[in-house]
Amino acid sequence: AGTTAITAVVTPSHCIVGNCGDSRAYIWRNGKVLRMSCDHKPDRMDEAARITAAGGWVSHGRVLHTLAVSRALGDRDFKLHPRSAAASLPFTAPLVSAEPELRVSRVFEGDELLLACDGLWDVMTPEMAFEFLHSHGGLENPTRACQLLCQAADEEYHSADNISAVYVRLSSAVPPASA
Repeated sequence: AGTTAITAVVTPSHCIVGNCGDSRAYIWRNGKVLRMSCDHKPDRMDEAARITAAGGWVSHGRVLHTLAVSRALGDRDFKLHPRSAAASLPFTAPLVSAEPELRVSRVFEGDELLLACDGLWDVMTPEMAFEFLHSHGGLENPTRACQLLCQAADEEYHSADNISAVYVRLSSAVPPASA
């Protein structure tokens, strides 16, 4: 009844990532990973405070002991929708929000961006994912490498969740800063 979302807007000088839920984005820069999103889990301190302030509760890391994310698109039973089950419950605000969080980074020549849903991140670290992409021709054919990454997450690493990913090689019109 709902979904998480991760999106990026890339300009010649910046990458702006918006996320809602537990899909994630990472930038690979000079052999290091830069996290561009933060999971929205109900037991995250700020998310739990928002949920309880609205009249809900978090139990076993889930909103109302049911939903494992605190922000998502859809999931109208956790929002103040007139036809939802929540409409008859004493909530003062939506327990699950669709409001994204944004992160911004400068773009430098050689940066790579990987956006994926939790089915990939459940079975791979970002370092593993980028290593896989690089060892499977990601620089020459990023589309094919990304397809192979998703296939490996399913068939070799046995992810139990949905797997989708987008892999983009970024470039910049702004020269890297020198130290």
